[in-house]
Amino acid sequence: MTAAATRPPRSSPLLKVRAGLALTGIGLLGLPLALASPPAAIAPACAATAPAAATWLADATPVQAARRSGDPAAIDAVVAALFAHTGADPHDAAAWHQLAEAALERILLRTRRRGLVIGQPTFATLPPEVAADVELGLGAVERARALGDDSGDLHRLEACLLGQRITGFVTALRWRPRIDEALAAAQARTPDDPQLHLVLGLRALLSPRGLGHDPARALAHFETAAGASADGEERAPLFAAMAAHLLQRREAALDWLERAIAANPGNPFARVVRRRLLGGEAEPFARDVSDDEEAAAP
Repeated sequence: MTAAATRPPRSSPLLKVRAGLALTGIGLLGLPLALASPPAAIAPACAATAPAAATWLADATPVQAARRSGDPAAIDAVVAALFAHTGADPHDAAAWHQLAEAALERILLRTRRRGLVIGQPTFATLPPEVAADVELGLGAVERARALGDDSGDLHRLEACLLGQRITGFVTALRWRPRIDEALAAAQARTPDDPQLHLVLGLRALLSPRGLGHDPARALAHFETAAGASADGEERAPLFAAMAAHLLQRREAALDWLERAIAANPGNPFARVVRRRLLGGEAEPFARDVSDDEEAAAP
């Protein structure tokens, strides 16, 4: 694969961007154009036997497959393989793009059982492993862009990674202008991208009330994303269910949850929320998923 192949096969952009993206901002960590050694967060995976570069280069969905599995070791292996490949071939823009995506997906996988609360960031203090993956992902974005990748998807990934830095009102004010810029660039290049509609929907869904929260607008974005997404992409239906629930459309919310579960039965959040909603819980999306709940959800 050459530097001219700046747009990788679409795999799996975004899981739960949450209120961090709703409050969004941007701040690029200036990693060197060629990362000389693995960040501490991925060193163990790099030391282990990683998939051969030829394997993941030939597979259009390595990140998506790892994400759907829900297995941290699977996404670690993909990150390690991509990191090793970019070290061996630092001019492969597509691999840098995929590395940015994999770093984001690893962050999101860590929070897939966290509750969704309007206006509340995922973390009050950014955990070190999340901060390391944000740095890794943004460094990969910077490298891909230096190699000529100016795709809408890269701008979308940048916005999502930067949104992970939001931990409260002050950080939201600091980073929002830059994330707005990245999202505007993505919209200008790929306005019909289903993954971009997923991001825009999350922003409308999870923004604080009075500061952009709009479940009806969010639902419209999720409907667009769900209609154009690849098979096995459960996130648009899952978030559409939350928007429908907030609009007091219970049956529609249940229908969307059924679609999410059918797309990826391995997503514990969708299965548990469905059980809560059937049980009459008033805010079924707001609580974290416990081990007991995951085991009990069909």
